Amino acid sequence: MDRWKTICLSVCVLFMFVSSVTIAATEEEIAASIDAGIAWLVTQQQANGSWAQGNPGGETGLALVKLCERAYELEYESPFDPAYPDCNSVIAGFDYLFTLAQTIPIGLQSAGDPDTNGNGLGVYVTSDHHRTYTTGIAMMAVVSSKVPTRIITTGALAGWTYEQALQDMADYMAWGQVDAGWGRGGWGYTDENNLPEDRYADNSNSGYAVLGLAYAEADDTGFAVTVPAFVKSELDIWIDYIQNDVDGDLQDGGSGYTDPFGWVNILKTGNLIFEMTFYGDPIGTQRAQDALDYLVRTWNDPTVDPGWGNPAVGGIPHYQAMYCVMKGLEYRQIDILDPGVTDIDWYQEFADAIVANQNLDGSWPPDPWGGPLLATEWALLTLEKSIPEPPMLGVYIDIKPGSCPNPLAVRSKGVLPVAILGTEDFDVSTIDICTITLAGVSPLRSSFEDVGTPLDKESECECHDAGPDGYLDLTLKFDRQAIIATLGDLSLLPRVSEIPLTLECMLMGEEITLEGTDCIRLLNLRQR
Repeated sequence: MDRWKTICLSVCVLFMFVSSVTIAATEEEIAASIDAGIAWLVTQQQANGSWAQGNPGGETGLALVKLCERAYELEYESPFDPAYPDCNSVIAGFDYLFTLAQTIPIGLQSAGDPDTNGNGLGVYVTSDHHRTYTTGIAMMAVVSSKVPTRIITTGALAGWTYEQALQDMADYMAWGQVDAGWGRGGWGYTDENNLPEDRYADNSNSGYAVLGLAYAEADDTGFAVTVPAFVKSELDIWIDYIQNDVDGDLQDGGSGYTDPFGWVNILKTGNLIFEMTFYGDPIGTQRAQDALDYLVRTWNDPTVDPGWGNPAVGGIPHYQAMYCVMKGLEYRQIDILDPGVTDIDWYQEFADAIVANQNLDGSWPPDPWGGPLLATEWALLTLEKSIPEPPMLGVYIDIKPGSCPNPLAVRSKGVLPVAILGTEDFDVSTIDICTITLAGVSPLRSSFEDVGTPLDKESECECHDAGPDGYLDLTLKFDRQAIIATLGDLSLLPRVSEIPLTLECMLMGEEITLEGTDCIRLLNLRQR
């Protein structure tokens, strides 16, 4: 009898173990989950065109992002194509969204002029005090339509094109960026926060502001919108402030809320990584790696704060946290976290959790920051890796390593040495050498050698003469005259000028383009 008890107990333990193992969601299951989620989402639209369970502006905007993307996935001409089954939902949604749009006079900020089109106006979108959140999401929706010439028919912007509205939304975001005090470079709930007496910013509002700006800046949508250059330089200040310093505690590298020490979690660190990429942090930048290390360190925390509620360790999924991490990693073009060590397939783990927890009606359970509607929108956007077109990722390059400045005489012959610099977190041997060009010119030859040290530049042509740093670099030799030939009519150039040259390359086996810039000091001796 004892033997049979032992066998039965073993079988029960084995069954419990097998039941606790998460089965990976297949592509077919993910697609079916998306279909069911979208079908439920469409049924939640209100008679006035909105989606509303708490924040109708934001909820309507996120629903429109998903439905617009769906139209193009199904190869309709646009979301407004009468043949698209959800065309009327999209039209009604935008008609409602634009009833929330208002113009506001804007002017010079201490860091620059936000009024790129010179009309003296910004545009915000909101149904309450969440101007930054809602305007950022509205920008995402407008860009997702990919129809810049469409005419707005409702609200204060009636008669404007979508492109005109989007430009003034981008101008509003630049104007609303905090320009002084501890919150400098970030965003708060409204533009009022950049007044001298109120310098509030947080990295939740800032995350959605930067997301909207990144959508606006993407060049694959048909929109021609300018984001003022000072926005990124100011954002750099905010990133440095809000990131927790690496000093040996569990919060190292993560993002706080209003300061680097309070409420550090995965959600806001996803925002932080997105912000770093939008700003232009090159591959191997230490602060970006510190943020990634924070994600790895907290990945299996079962809580929804600081973790994402990983169900594999007993957690309950946090859909906004998954969405924010997804957009950060996908925008930075990272498929695997902690490669070669724990090899976290972040998307598969998110997809497993999302598919497994979907309700029978196609919705998802409430999120800590929203009801079923917001949770469903975040879940759908995460499953589809919905982000703006990623920028080219940066690499550190050094023209004439060990030299500063980098003189190049017009009549000089021979080769121009250039190095792509490796770091602790970037292995230059992963670069496909056949894809390398400098100002469009391919290298004559290459080798691996430690010759230089990366420099986080304050200006494009800043340089230093630091030598090897202990990390392998990819050294290249370019034909000097071939490079000089790309500079155009030299008679138009002064005797001495600093000229930036951009190097582009790709990683082996990846559809990821990298770029880096350094300057030459051209000695144009033909000029007198």
